[in-house]
Amino acid sequence: MLSVWTLFATTVFAASVSAISRRIIIHGSQLTLDLPERTQRLKFVSADESDKFTIWEHKSSSLSPSKPSKGQVSSASNGWTFRIQHVTFDDQGTYTLLNQSGSTIASYILKVNVSKQVIDCIAGETLTISLAGLKQSDATLRFYSNYSSITLVENGVPVGRNHTDYINRLKVTSESIKVLNVSASDKGKYRLTDHKGRLVSLKAMILVGFTPFAIKKFL
Repeated sequence: MLSVWTLFATTVFAASVSAISRRIIIHGSQLTLDLPERTQRLKFVSADESDKFTIWEHKSSSLSPSKPSKGQVSSASNGWTFRIQHVTFDDQGTYTLLNQSGSTIASYILKVNVSKQVIDCIAGETLTISLAGLKQSDATLRFYSNYSSITLVENGVPVGRNHTDYINRLKVTSESIKVLNVSASDKGKYRLTDHKGRLVSLKAMILVGFTPFAIKKFL
């Protein structure tokens, strides 16, 4: 009898563990979760457990999916699909799918990683740094060379324009920060942080050549 209960407990524990899935996604990338037809609710608990709420609940009286409190939910052939187009650090946490009786169908633990990249640029071209899902007003970009550092964008404002080296060379949009007409002095690291000072992306820019215009200007 003891062996039967041990086997039962082991089976239940294994089922609980197998229902937990870890997702590691680069900041600014898309999160997609499949919600099977038996899903009644999608709940979220932030990584630091400061936020706990229901993202989405199936309304049987409605033909279309109810509006989620974050992300988007769309109909699928075997249920629904939940998406966050551009994940941020605030999306880190546990996403739990519950059925009508409140039992867990599946749980997903999301971890968001920093975006790291080496960017090859040709002198005279434009260096484009994606905001990676950040709101423009939350973005701060700092440039680090071997000899100095400078804040190019602070809370979405191109404050670097006040520096003689960046007059008419900085452009900020809702999706990216652009450094126009790059040259050797722009080689270095670009650190993009959010409104809480968290590192979102780290880009290293290197020069691999010159445009014809840049060559003429140099000559």
